Amino acid sequence: MTTWLFPYDSKMYKLDESLEKFGFVEWHQLNKYQVGDILYFYATSPVKKITHMMQVVKIDIETAETIDDSSFLTESYNIKLKSESKNFRMKPIKRFNSNALSANELAKYGLKIKRIPIQKLKGELLQYIENVTSNL
Repeated sequence: MTTWLFPYDSKMYKLDESLEKFGFVEWHQLNKYQVGDILYFYATSPVKKITHMMQVVKIDIETAETIDDSSFLTESYNIKLKSESKNFRMKPIKRFNSNALSANELAKYGLKIKRIPIQKLKGELLQYIENVTSNL
């Protein structure tokens, strides 16, 4: 099992509304996720903190088989997916609203906040996030 930090733009995608409707989220599969992997969703500006913990429940979903969550995308967000691309499904585990998971706090444990890519979490940063989230 791998643990990931997964940045998303909360101004572009209404994550909570999508979760409320479907009970899960599907996303374009850009990395080699495995069923059971954990993803901490980091909302970029203006929120700038981890807001959700999700678990991968399905991988390699054909684009034609995915849910239509386009109503949760803002008009300014326009992504063109290739028909041969794969997607993966995540179910929510926890939702957070803690300043202990803010960019400033995470930076103290090694998060580079200038540009946050999707990344595997490890070391002191992973340990800090797991300690905080286990108590929320």
